[in-house]
Amino acid sequence: MTSAPELAPARPRRPIIVKTGTLGLDLCESTPFVLHGKVYRLEWFRNGSVLRVMDRDAHKEVSRFGPSHRFPCAFVRDDTVYVIATREDLGWHGYTLTLFTSKDLIHWHEEVAFQDKDYGLCNTSVCRADGRYVMSIEVHTSAKESMNGSFFAGRFLESGDGVRWALTAPDCRVGFDGGTKSPHLLRWSEGWFYLFSTVGGYPAGYVLLLERSRDLKTWEACPLNPVMAASPEDKLVLNPFLTDAERAEIAANGDSNNSDIDFCEFQGRLIINYCWGTQGQGGGHEYLAEAEYAGTEGQFLKAWYPEPPPSTRC
Repeated sequence: MTSAPELAPARPRRPIIVKTGTLGLDLCESTPFVLHGKVYRLEWFRNGSVLRVMDRDAHKEVSRFGPSHRFPCAFVRDDTVYVIATREDLGWHGYTLTLFTSKDLIHWHEEVAFQDKDYGLCNTSVCRADGRYVMSIEVHTSAKESMNGSFFAGRFLESGDGVRWALTAPDCRVGFDGGTKSPHLLRWSEGWFYLFSTVGGYPAGYVLLLERSRDLKTWEACPLNPVMAASPEDKLVLNPFLTDAERAEIAANGDSNNSDIDFCEFQGRLIINYCWGTQGQGGGHEYLAEAEYAGTEGQFLKAWYPEPPPSTRC
């Protein structure tokens, strides 16, 4: 009796991210957020060396604040927007994290959230996790902890109120192994921390990788990595106010990275911001773009770690 051939296991389906188009030029780090049922976008406006809030739907600036700050992130609690940004203490990065808060996006209160001269800080990201707030900080230089040759790596802060922050235990870290990893988005869902980072050296250039951890110490790589990579859809245009010259630049420029992802949930789907362009190519150009996922944040995160298929053996 001839046995039936063993079936190959079905390949897990990747979460579908739909790229919808470019929003602006010479922009990268940004955070979409929802306040009073409306979507806004926090940006580091490089040309003005300042932070700004944009009305997502109108493509118009709402306010500017935080001069000499960069690498911002944002979260909303009740009716208040909290922004964490890196002060330019060290030129293009710094050792001070400033907290800005506002209820109307026009008037901003400013105070120091964290400061440590033994760290050179870049990108930040905040999530709420099991009754506390946790922040990932991208470390560029460190006199306190050896980075083993890494150029970028990640450490973590925690807070009970989102205002006063302290370092977690020294073994809560990622990327301190000699490889360059640029963490810039941290989320938490069902007991897992999810960390998105930018890593180079792939055929498509710089790509977005995902890993998860229950304790911020031991990390599990996503089996479907990379999450995002350069593709022709990056050059679609979403902002109707871009000029002909700006559209021509988008069409002509190279595309060798997808990086700096951030997202917010709105009406049952994710609004995703990311950067594309020629980052890391010496004088390269970067463009801010938007994408969407048709599902909740929890569904998106969980889908990147599919359950193993059932065995086909009898």
